[in-house]
Amino acid sequence: RQLDTSARFEIGSVTKTFTATLLADMVLRGELSLDDRLVEYLPGVSASRAGEEVTLLDLATHSAGLPRVPREVLLPAILQSPDPYRRFDERRLEAAASRTRPRSRLGEVARYSNFGVALLGHALAVAAGRRYADLIAERILAPLGLSDSAVAILDEADPQAARGHDAFAFAVPPWNLAAIAPAGGIVSTAADMERWLR
Repeated sequence: RQLDTSARFEIGSVTKTFTATLLADMVLRGELSLDDRLVEYLPGVSASRAGEEVTLLDLATHSAGLPRVPREVLLPAILQSPDPYRRFDERRLEAAASRTRPRSRLGEVARYSNFGVALLGHALAVAAGRRYADLIAERILAPLGLSDSAVAILDEADPQAARGHDAFAFAVPPWNLAAIAPAGGIVSTAADMERWLR
């Protein structure tokens, strides 16, 4: 069907720019520092290598040495589950992080990581005492007038929803990214994305 600039779609990893902006906002407000260690906000998670603790900056710059996704979601992803993250909540995210050691020295190698950005978003939410989705709405979406954007699951019943399709042109269901939402969970429109870019 014909789509226009008000069609809603999953923006995927563009969400990471919102999470990084939220980090910058919280730093500018004096609520935390780029050099704060992850363990300060998630005490059960001590991601370290060679005695160095992962910082919020390491997570934001993909230089924490963490894998792309938590090992626990690899099998569902390999088996092409229609929604591999849906049961992966914050408790499971923290548990996975406590079992994962960085693969390289901190700050040394950039390794694209949904896992790391999910941990960053979770830590920011804990630091603020708010839900990640609420922080994004209050501090970024509302002030910038991005009224058709939200951390949400795309509503397939919405006539404005733009369904995703696979390589064979078959429609695929939207994902519930659960605790991985800071790495890809925003639903938006082309009009809002233009405003975000400006």
